[in-house]
Amino acid sequence: TDSSLVTGTITNNSGEFIIEKVKYGNYYIKLSFVGYKDCFIHDLNFGENTKTIDLGQLKMHPASSMLGEVEITSRVSPIINSIDKQVLNVDKNLLATGGTAVDALLLSPSIQVDPEGNIKLRGSTNFTVLINGKPTTLKPDEVLRQTPANLISRIEVITNPSAKYTSSGGAGIINIILKKGAQSGLNGMVNATVGTKDKYSGDVSINLNRDKIALSFAIDWRDWNTTGLHDYYRDYYKKDTVHHAIMRQDRLIKESNLGFRFGLDFNPDEKNNISYSFHGGYTSIEGDINSKNSGLSLPSKTEKYSYNSFYLHQKPKFYTNNLGYNLKLKKEGSSISINAYYSYIDYYLLTSQTQSIADSNFNIIDTKPYLQDIINDNYSHDYRLNLDYTLPVTNKTTLETGGSVHYYKRFLDVTYAQFNYDDNEWANNPDYTNQYNFNEDVYAAYANLNTSFWGIQGSIGIRTEFMDRLLKQDSAMSGYDYSKLHFFPSFSFSKSFNEKNSLNLAMSNRINRPDEYMMNPFPEFEDDYFY
Repeated sequence: TDSSLVTGTITNNSGEFIIEKVKYGNYYIKLSFVGYKDCFIHDLNFGENTKTIDLGQLKMHPASSMLGEVEITSRVSPIINSIDKQVLNVDKNLLATGGTAVDALLLSPSIQVDPEGNIKLRGSTNFTVLINGKPTTLKPDEVLRQTPANLISRIEVITNPSAKYTSSGGAGIINIILKKGAQSGLNGMVNATVGTKDKYSGDVSINLNRDKIALSFAIDWRDWNTTGLHDYYRDYYKKDTVHHAIMRQDRLIKESNLGFRFGLDFNPDEKNNISYSFHGGYTSIEGDINSKNSGLSLPSKTEKYSYNSFYLHQKPKFYTNNLGYNLKLKKEGSSISINAYYSYIDYYLLTSQTQSIADSNFNIIDTKPYLQDIINDNYSHDYRLNLDYTLPVTNKTTLETGGSVHYYKRFLDVTYAQFNYDDNEWANNPDYTNQYNFNEDVYAAYANLNTSFWGIQGSIGIRTEFMDRLLKQDSAMSGYDYSKLHFFPSFSFSKSFNEKNSLNLAMSNRINRPDEYMMNPFPEFEDDYFY
C-alpha cells in the first residue's frame, strides 16, 4: 500500500477538524498530539457514493515514556554592554583563574594594564573602585591586586556613572561583584595557584544558606614575585647644553597579601533585608631596584656614571565594615535603603636610596655615597552614611533620589633623613620632615530619572556636593581651609537596533580632587637621572 502523505490539517480550540477536497480512493488518518499516543483510523473509502465521512468523537491516550537525563546549557557572553557600563563576567573566564581582579580586567577594552600591573581606565589612573557597590579603604590599584579573581562573579566598568554615584574618580568607577553561595545548605570552594619565579596564591570560601539568613566567609593569601629589566632614555635640552641620560634598571618586587572576608545577609520577611560585611588584612610590598646611570653633556662632552640602589617597603594594615538595611515599600518597585560604612587603615612606607659615583664599568668608586631614608607613617579613619530612595513614577519611569555624608580624617608623619658624614649620623631634613592632619567632609544630594521612550533607554540626573577641607601642619601657625559647592549633571541615552548593534550618547561631570599626599606643601625635585 502507498503510505505517502496526501494532506493534513490542525484542529481548532475545540478539537474539531475538517479535511476537504479529497480525491477518490482508500485512505487512513493519523492523529498526533504532544504527550499522547498516535491514533490511527483505517479503511476510509471515498467514492461516488461516499463523499463525506463523519469520524465522530475520537479518543487519544496519554503516552507514558521515560526520558533520559536532559542537560540544558547556555553560554554567557564574556562582555555585556549596557546604557552606562560594561559588565565583565569573570566567573567563566579561564584566563583569570588563579589571578586577581587585574587579570580579569584584561577583558575590557577600556582598561589598560602595563607589565607591572599598573591600571588605567580610559587612559587615566584616577578612578574609583567599589566592592559590591560599596567603598573600600585601600587605594584602587591595591584593591584590584588583592582581590582574587576566584572570588569575583563579575566586574562592572562604569565609564559614565549616574548622579547616584560619588563624583570622585574622573575616569569612572570599577565595581567588583563578589560571588555568593547560590545553593542552599553548606558549600565551599578551595583554589590554589603555583607559578614560575616564586608565584603562589590560594583562597578558601565557605557559604551557609538558610531560609532567612546567609553567611559567607573567605580567606585569601598571595605571595607573588615580579622581576623586570628596564631601559630608560631621556634627553634634557637646556639653554646652552644637551644632556643625554640612560638608566638600566633591574627590579625585584615581592608582594604578600593576606585577607579575611565575612558577610551576613538576613531577611526576616519579604520586605526587610539587613546585610553586614567585613574585610580586613594586610599587604606587604618589598622592592629592590638597582640602576646603572650614565650621562653625556654636550658640547662639553662631560660624562657621568653612577650606581643607585633603591629599597621600598610598604605595609598597609586595614579593616572595613559595611552595614546596610533595605525596606521594600507598599508600591511595587519602591524602596528605601540605608548604608553605613567605617574603615581604618594603618599605612607604613619606607623608602631607602643610595647614590654612588661609579666608573664607566659601573664599579662603585664613591667613599661617601649619598644616603637617604624616607619614612611615611600614617593612619586614617573613614566614615560614610548613605540614604537612597527609589520610586516608580510610571511603568517606564523610575525616580532615584538620596543623600550622603562622608567624613575622612588622616594623620601623616613624614620623616626625611639624610646621612651626615661630618657628624657620622642621620639628620632629618626640615624642608621635608613634618606632621600634618588632613580632614575632608563632603555632603551630597542627588536626583536621577530613568525612563524609556521610542525604544530609547534614557537616564538624566543632577548631583550636588559641598566639600569642606582642612589641612594643618604642625610646623605652621595656621591651617589651610578650603570649601566649595559643586554641581554634577549627567545624562545617558541608548538605542538598540539588534543584538549586535546599538548607539549610545552619554555625558557626566566628574572631579579629580587632589589627595592628602598631593596637598602636603613639600618641595619636589628631580635630577638628570629621573630622581
